Amino acid sequence: MATRVLIVDDHLAIREGIRSLLAPEGDFVVVGEAVDGADGVEKALELKPDLILLDNSMPGKTGLEVARELKPLLPSTSIVFLTLDPGIRDLALAVGAVAHISKDASPQQMLKVLRGAAQQHERRKVGSTTLTEKERALADALLAAKLITEQQLDQIVAQRQPRELLSSVVVRSRLVPDVQLAQILSRVSGRPLMTLAPRSESSDPSGARIGRSARRVVDPIDATVARQLPHRFSEQRHAVLVTFGRSEATLALADPFDEQTRREVQDMLAGIHTSIVVATVADIDAAIVRAFGAPTAKIVPFSAAASAGRKQRRRPVFLVAAVAAAFLFLATGIGVLLAPAAGGLSARGQLTIFQGNVEYRRAGGQYAAATTGQIVRQGDSVRTGLSGHAAITFFDQSVVVFEPSTEVDVVALRALNGGDLDVTLRQGAGKTWHVVTHQLTPDGRYVVLTPMTQTSVVGTAFQVRVDAQTGASTVTATDGVVRAHADGDLRDGRRARCGGRRTER
Repeated sequence: MATRVLIVDDHLAIREGIRSLLAPEGDFVVVGEAVDGADGVEKALELKPDLILLDNSMPGKTGLEVARELKPLLPSTSIVFLTLDPGIRDLALAVGAVAHISKDASPQQMLKVLRGAAQQHERRKVGSTTLTEKERALADALLAAKLITEQQLDQIVAQRQPRELLSSVVVRSRLVPDVQLAQILSRVSGRPLMTLAPRSESSDPSGARIGRSARRVVDPIDATVARQLPHRFSEQRHAVLVTFGRSEATLALADPFDEQTRREVQDMLAGIHTSIVVATVADIDAAIVRAFGAPTAKIVPFSAAASAGRKQRRRPVFLVAAVAAAFLFLATGIGVLLAPAAGGLSARGQLTIFQGNVEYRRAGGQYAAATTGQIVRQGDSVRTGLSGHAAITFFDQSVVVFEPSTEVDVVALRALNGGDLDVTLRQGAGKTWHVVTHQLTPDGRYVVLTPMTQTSVVGTAFQVRVDAQTGASTVTATDGVVRAHADGDLRDGRRARCGGRRTER
């Protein structure tokens, strides 16, 4: 049977184009068109199509609003967004869409996505709704507590994607109050329930009670530990790392049956055994805000006097790369940590490629093509090709941006107690831009070694240029102060302030 399609878009040309695309396909039949969001809701409830192809920017209701409204009313209908804005992809999936297509995609790509959505819809329609033993126990517990009705349970089961857990749909639906749901999930799964909210300590280690005025607030979430997982990963999975030791870690999850997330976290932590505790969605979300919400220093622009002479020499591609890198670490906090090492945590950064060829080398290995998301550890090396632009973001949100024909070795990369960092980079050629996002403590260190200089910084931004043929090194401070030592001689240290430059040949 052909998949029944409703097209919701305020542009006639788009609707006609989709009709023309689907007309030769025997697996699809267009049963209706809607000219805006309100019309789309009305037509969808009237026609009950198998698939809705939905634009987002429309008069009245947006596509996201339409999807939110229709999903509980038509749980068996699949929604595919077709927009010019790739930035709404995650939002579209969050409101229940099965896919997102860009309007500038090729016809072949559009058909491929639509066929996949149609096949998924068919599997959901004819597939078994049988619950596993644990899922049936969860459903019975929710029904017995009168937290959901039989009709709501049927809707939840119908909304499940292939291989999606019942517990995941219940958590996402927000039908059940947070605390009651966490208690039931803890009881059914056998995982302990944990409260993540800060609390006042009532006694000291000796057992003596502490006076009310002398009590301090104890937060079970250590920001340094929690930041070992990427910020966005924690938000999307409703997961926060509570403890992290040499042989075991503890992960708080809103859905204790989410074994996939537990395995992914265990892989991120180099195979360390990861135990699960249950917490409410509200507790986890608040813990993530506390761990990742500390303010970070902004990148300070060049002074007008310093930038005037260089304005024409800055290439647009670098500006795009720098802005992208800044957005990356300010918005998402990608950097993560690994297992403990002597004197601190052995850390890692994450590579983002903006343009061109970029290669990556493990310690002692050979260079190979790199990809965005590549993890960079102590002892690794990164180099860019003739048109390559890339960045490494560290766990504390400091960042180094690579221009073309640049090679850098990561000599040291550690996280110190209190969230500080210990970084030493060796730059053999090319040009890099560095932003250290906070004032380092006396124990913290951020050093760039070149054939001619050793550059150390304290809460600043600077660039380093190294001539590949002669090794001549130029260090320019773009914000704050850097200290450059010729040939590594600490006695020769001289400071360069914002706009200042030092060259060693």
